[in-house]
Amino acid sequence: MSLTDAINIVVSLISIVIALFALYQTKQQITLSNKQQLFDRRLSCYTKFITIYTLFNGSKVIINTKDAFVYLDEFEYSFLINCSDLEEMIQAISKPLQQNEQKAFLKKIEELKNLALEISMVFDGESGEVLSNFVSSYTDLLTKLYRQRIVVIKLRDKKQENGMPIYLEDFIKQSKENLKDIKMQETLNELNRLDKEIVDKNLLEKTKNSLRLTKVRK
Repeated sequence: MSLTDAINIVVSLISIVIALFALYQTKQQITLSNKQQLFDRRLSCYTKFITIYTLFNGSKVIINTKDAFVYLDEFEYSFLINCSDLEEMIQAISKPLQQNEQKAFLKKIEELKNLALEISMVFDGESGEVLSNFVSSYTDLLTKLYRQRIVVIKLRDKKQENGMPIYLEDFIKQSKENLKDIKMQETLNELNRLDKEIVDKNLLEKTKNSLRLTKVRK
């Protein structure tokens, strides 16, 4: 073997080593990038969930009160959307039949549905399932309250044949019937059940721990 051949072989081996090292570095960068993206998505979902969960717990005394939604107005609803992400929904409660307000409301409902889906995808196991179901049930609650608000407004505007407002007894009866039709109590029961499961199984702490595991060290 000539010196030239030996040099060519050494150069080829060095090139292979450099190429393999570059491939390894690229793989590591992709892994870190994916891990960072997962961490960012989990952190975003977690913070949004905590906001919703806090709103629910801060409103439990009101929303679990018997007949809380018979006379539904902005006051009851405002406790459930008192955050920057959902505050636009209050306009739809004030004017539920206005197109622009209704459109803004539906947009926020879609965002909540997407959040529930994302939570189920980025968090593994029981934590992801329960937290996702909680957001879905919370979304159902807001949607049903919106429907109840429309009924309440129509009942308040409803007139008897003599032009007088409908009797209070009729108002209460029809309002309660609508709450039953839209299965409001079932949704509240499900939220309370999920809330208890979150507490009993310490799912918030487990979710927080999964964030720590995906955090990228700088």
